Parts: sequence; structure tokens; C-alpha cells
Amino acid sequence: LIVHKLMTKCIEANIITGCGKGETVFIPRIPVISSKVPFQFKRLQFPIPLSFAVIINKIQGQPFKAGALQLTQPRFSHDQLYVRTLCVRAKTNISAYANPRNKTRNIVYKEIFTLNAT
Repeated sequence: LIVHKLMTKCIEANIITGCGKGETVFIPRIPVISSKVPFQFKRLQFPIPLSFAVIINKIQGQPFKAGALQLTQPRFSHDQLYVRTLCVRAKTNISAYANPRNKTRNIVYKEIFTLNAT
């Protein structure tokens, strides 16, 4: 899921994988009644698991068991993408959500490699 809007009574999100891929969904808060205490305790909560997001520049040198990249817009160069994918320990544990129309161009200015003997 990609969360687009957090509201008091529901969450607006897009499904990014599976049979509902591309659909916008609204996830309501549901009442949860605890039975582990001697009295009835009722609370409202969203039925989604907790996850964390880290911005690209903050993950330098931090290893992760799994990871996902949201690449809907070109954000960085090829070498940065390579370094970010290396942070995940196993290649089977990384996924990317990308827009196939957007591409990151690898531009090399060859002039900087030639020596100017003046």
C-alpha cells in the first residue's frame, strides 16, 4: 500500500501489488474489544500492520533485511540506485514500484576525463 491521505476515520491508499493493483482503497477504523483484561476495553484502530519508511539519503551504510523503492519519479542517479539496492542483504528481498514511462538518464561528460595540456 501507498498511503495518500491519513484522516480521522479512514486512510486513503493505493494498492501496489496483487489482484487489486492500482486500485484506490479507503481503510476504516474498526472497533477492537480486548478480552485479555477483566473489564471490557474498546478502542478504534486501523487494520494495517506497522511499517517504516526512510528517505534515501538517510540509509547510507545501514543494512536491511528487506526493502522497497518507490520510483514513480526519477529521483537520483544510477550510482545512487546501485548503492541503495546494495543495502538490502538478499536480492530476493527487494522490490521496486516504478513508472515505466520515467527513466533516469546516465549522463557522462567525457570532457572532464581529458587532460588539458595548456
